[in-house]
Amino acid sequence: MILELDAGNSGVKWRLIAGSGEIASSGRGVGESFNTIGLSETERPTRIRVVSVRGPDFEAKLRKEAVLIWGVLPEFAASAAASARVVNGYEVPSSLGADRWMAILAAYSDCEAACCVVDAGTAITLDVVAEAGCHRGGYIVPGMSLQRRMLEKSTSIRLSPVPDWSDISLGVSTSSAVQNGIVSMLSDWIACESRGRGKLYLTGGDAQVLSRHLETMKVEHQLVPDLVLNGLAHALP
Repeated sequence: MILELDAGNSGVKWRLIAGSGEIASSGRGVGESFNTIGLSETERPTRIRVVSVRGPDFEAKLRKEAVLIWGVLPEFAASAAASARVVNGYEVPSSLGADRWMAILAAYSDCEAACCVVDAGTAITLDVVAEAGCHRGGYIVPGMSLQRRMLEKSTSIRLSPVPDWSDISLGVSTSSAVQNGIVSMLSDWIACESRGRGKLYLTGGDAQVLSRHLETMKVEHQLVPDLVLNGLAHALP
């Protein structure tokens, strides 16, 4: 069995892949430890693949725990100059976020054509890949919740405790004006930047929210919750 982890800024997503290639179990949380996954005695991984944006201390902790619990040393994915027929477009390839690189590899391997990849998490990233597999670069902007917090922190605006991202119409309160404006702005931005750039892929914690509004705008796209995890098999075959 192969245990795969996507350790992002806001939480850890994991799945266990059986020898047949099927997903045996999966989950998510904000834990900092393998102990929070809670695999059964029969769910012992023989290999562990990880993509992490949490830094060397977190990776060192995972290595120590994995060896102690299962006797397996985790493999950590990293951005490369080229992999799986995709050429990294960054001036310094290793500086491209590993999670972005995994999503790019998975998307291009799926369509084998020009594509646009959006990962909507704490930050929202948009990457463009040309027909022949050349990554042309991308954008990084604050995510939905981060924009909301930044407005509250930097102004006298006070918002409702629980955000409502369901609408993009004109707001009739300060909270709805902020929240609807954020979603409207991001949906329009994604629609504009992805136009004419091939198949559009959405992933990340807020992808489902954006997907609903893009559907209303009749913007064709594919929602792939496990896109980053899917990239691990291409980076670490």
